[in-house]
Amino acid sequence: MKKQGKNPNDGSGPPAAAPETAHNGTTDRPGPNPMVMEFALRMGIASSQFQTVMEQRLAPHDLTPQQLNVLSHVARHGPCRVTDIARVVQVKQPAVTKMLAKFERSGWIAFVDDPKDRRSRAARLTPQGGAHLMQVQRGLIPELPDFVLGQTPDDIRHFTTMLQAFSTFLDDLTGPQKRPK
Repeated sequence: MKKQGKNPNDGSGPPAAAPETAHNGTTDRPGPNPMVMEFALRMGIASSQFQTVMEQRLAPHDLTPQQLNVLSHVARHGPCRVTDIARVVQVKQPAVTKMLAKFERSGWIAFVDDPKDRRSRAARLTPQGGAHLMQVQRGLIPELPDFVLGQTPDDIRHFTTMLQAFSTFLDDLTGPQKRPK
């Protein structure tokens, strides 16, 4: 009988680091790591499900998920210039301009002189916009508190930490220098 030790191939220790790509462009990797594949699959499924729920529940409020991100950003950060919003929420500037025009027509935002640059204007949330945003946020996923509170505090902290790390990883992949124009 073979003795179990800390051999990365027998499952008793940490997985071995994947071999590096050879100089000729080939790799001697044995194939996709099943844990990585399962993580990617589950994250993709959850992301799609979350996107679907958000789209369905935002539609009655005349918002898309991207529009909610923009409106929420303005609410959190006070008067914001279009260029700053576009950079932070990773939406192209013309799309942000169009969203803000819609929000202004709806009475959710107003434009004010930008305190940093008098040549430009900044969007700020109106009281009506704040009330609309609160209504939207309360009705998005009312089931979420029951789900979250049904988990252990350690599980919630661990999951939140993992989501933050994954978000940072994705930010690094889609940073300004790597985003298509």
